Amino acid sequence: MIDILWELLNIFIRSISSLLVLLIIAKLTGPRQIAQLTFYDYIIGISIGSIAATMALDIGIPFYHSLFAMIVYFLLAYSMSIAATKSIFARRVFTGVPVILVYQGRILEENLRKQKYDLNELLCSCRSHGFFNLDDLEYVILETNGALSFLPKSGRGVPNAEEMGIATKPQGLLANVVMDGVIMFNHLKSKGQSEGWLREQLRIMGHGDISQVFLATLDDAGTLFVYLKNQKAKDTDLFE
Repeated sequence: MIDILWELLNIFIRSISSLLVLLIIAKLTGPRQIAQLTFYDYIIGISIGSIAATMALDIGIPFYHSLFAMIVYFLLAYSMSIAATKSIFARRVFTGVPVILVYQGRILEENLRKQKYDLNELLCSCRSHGFFNLDDLEYVILETNGALSFLPKSGRGVPNAEEMGIATKPQGLLANVVMDGVIMFNHLKSKGQSEGWLREQLRIMGHGDISQVFLATLDDAGTLFVYLKNQKAKDTDLFE
């Protein structure tokens, strides 16, 4: 019984100690670790957390071993932070650079694929930020912390029609009628249109080969918005 109580007391002391060390490291690292979590911040954060848990529970490992490992990880994080402020190359390696996903109204499929970003994820993020029509956006940028930044096209941002006292009709939700070259028949039918109508509209717009359409959306007014595959863009390397 005494041995069990001693082990529990040991774990209690080690848990408090590991928590204090984590708080000190978090304080020294600064709010960036939480506010702007990068890929390397994430790796170092979960590593230090795992070591702290081991420090608290594994009484077979000397306390100072875990403490030393946590200090090493902290010094690595601190060194990378300093290097990123001193060198553009180090900043690119450790922090990364923003990536343009939509360039002048065109979806950059290759950038989406490189960033492991799904088209549905992009559309969901746009909607959650109030952009239900992708055609309203000039640029969409994936920041280094995983957040998306949006630049509306000229005249599509604020002020809106309601603020200017102009009466407008509800737009309704856009239907994705083509995704990655595949016709979404149920979505098309929900807007009261047929496959023949869709193909004819695409032909008129100069997109006869539907397999080259990355995304096509249709609103309640029958307006079709088309985004092609394999779009390239100049001057997308705009960030350090």
